[in-house]
Amino acid sequence: MDNNFNLPLAKVICAAISLFTSSYTFAAGNFTISPTPGTVIPTTVPAGSMVSAYYTITNNTSSARVGYVLRGLPNTVLQNLGSNFCSNPVNLAAHASCVLRLDIFGQAQSGFALCKGSSCTTACVPLNVVVVPPPPPPPPPPPPPPPPPVLPLIAAGDYRFTDVESAFPLLAASIDGLNWFYRITSQFPMPPIDSINQFTRLTSASCNLNVCIAGGLYFSDVTNFPLLALSTDKGVTWSYKITSSSPALPAGTLSGSFADVSCNSSVCIAGGRYSSTAEYPLLATSLDNGATWQYTLSENTPSAPSDFSNGQFSSVSCSGGTTNNVCVAAGSYTNAGFTRFPLIATSINRGQSWTYTVSSSTPTLPENTDEAFFNSVSCYGTTCIAAGQHFNGVEGVGYPLLASSTNGGLTWTYRIFNGTPTLPSDFTSSGIFTDTSCSATTCVASGRYINTGGNLIPLLATSTNNGVTWSFRISSSSPALPADFASGSLSSVTCLSNNCIAAGNYTDIGAAFLPEHFYPLLAASSDNGLTWTYRITSSTPGLPAGYIDAAFLNSVSCNEQSCIAAGTYGSLDEPIYPLVAVSKNRGTNWTYVINRDSPTLPGDFISGGFEASAAAKISPIIRSLLRSR
Repeated sequence: MDNNFNLPLAKVICAAISLFTSSYTFAAGNFTISPTPGTVIPTTVPAGSMVSAYYTITNNTSSARVGYVLRGLPNTVLQNLGSNFCSNPVNLAAHASCVLRLDIFGQAQSGFALCKGSSCTTACVPLNVVVVPPPPPPPPPPPPPPPPPVLPLIAAGDYRFTDVESAFPLLAASIDGLNWFYRITSQFPMPPIDSINQFTRLTSASCNLNVCIAGGLYFSDVTNFPLLALSTDKGVTWSYKITSSSPALPAGTLSGSFADVSCNSSVCIAGGRYSSTAEYPLLATSLDNGATWQYTLSENTPSAPSDFSNGQFSSVSCSGGTTNNVCVAAGSYTNAGFTRFPLIATSINRGQSWTYTVSSSTPTLPENTDEAFFNSVSCYGTTCIAAGQHFNGVEGVGYPLLASSTNGGLTWTYRIFNGTPTLPSDFTSSGIFTDTSCSATTCVASGRYINTGGNLIPLLATSTNNGVTWSFRISSSSPALPADFASGSLSSVTCLSNNCIAAGNYTDIGAAFLPEHFYPLLAASSDNGLTWTYRITSSTPGLPAGYIDAAFLNSVSCNEQSCIAAGTYGSLDEPIYPLVAVSKNRGTNWTYVINRDSPTLPGDFISGGFEASAAAKISPIIRSLLRSR
């Protein structure tokens, strides 16, 4: 390492040389050669590199000195003859000075001097430079961040193609939220071979990175069977992976259907119902991104609650956090007396085996509950919530019902029931949750209630501590309802990071106090569901051509790049058309991108729309890797 030279000491040394050295051999009195103030005389030079030493040569005499040359410099040292430095030979006017720059390329131990003939002045500080290993090369610059992944979005439903009762599956897909293409219609993919009654519906959807699935049912002869379609290329091409023949249905199956599907990591599940000697919950599981499936829950697997008579699953969820093992299915069942109770099954091994964790006895139902059921379930990490309704037989009132689990669905606690937490001040009855969503520590549940004026009112509750405590955040008083609002509800909700959106529909009041128009309704929050603003109403954005008196948003989904809201619009008397709105700024502004005119509808389309939507998200693990880059 270079050492700083003590300049006052150098002047003392130079003065001593001037006084006590013979002028015959040394001309110390003529010149002073000392380190240039503000510079450092180097003591090391990295191998293969160069360092520079700066000395100031001063003519101490009253006459010009010309023709002086440097002596004693090793061959590893060169005098730099730049215009700002001393010349060679050195020529100085009386009392003038110049800066001597010496470029050092290797080891140099030398008490060099400035000489003319035998008259020499030695530098006050000799060169004493040693070679050291070169410094390690700087680390390479970090690679540029990878481009954001292309994340598919899909909307699924069905359409009628004749004037009689009929249905073909309908699915549209996009990779940017702006440009959409119909990917499932009557023409492709080929329908199941036993689909002879031409009635097929897609009622649920889920995407994970490149993989998307859509579930529902189709009719074969006089009965219906579960149906599931798979895409592994971002929704472009599809094939049916679950039909009546594959995989083998539970023994004795007479009919069946899927109500909901969910994919996370390589795990996908589909839940619903099937009929044999009774109606039973049904679950199918795939561990290879939907390529192959097997039924993992049916009549006797696992053992049903002791008072079970008939039952079904309405909603399924596999954890969207870093824990990929947790899957939960929620719904309801009836006992022999036809009383309805909540039902939850939990898997902690990626949907391969299941245990019933909620029934009529576990956990204890809210006081005075006559009946109860779950419509929706959502999990993130080890946090799960399930929501629906319970009926208080003493009061004769239906209340929203919500249970939460903080250990991956193993045990549950009722958090919202009767009047807990405090309900909106105008609540009277028919409170119900229809959908749920969790992201990180935020969970929300959306639905509706009837107020003191006898109108349906949107309802939404939020928790910011993993579903433990809750408060109602959307009601008749907050946020401000659209000016033309008369009655309405929220049917779907989704959260991603600190952004949440909830959607449904509302009506205005026409002649004779009857609904005249049904309008889409969507609220958005950017603070983890604490405050909300209505972003889609009857006028914002303007409804597309083809709207007459009806528009409904049935499903919402978000990923890191887009949010979508899917449904139907047109006329209550038909025809109706598919409807999708997209937001590219996390729910603030919206544009209708699917309507009657765009993209081009299937050639055999008469009437139809979307019931479900899905948006592939970046997994928390991949998201953290992208941020670290």
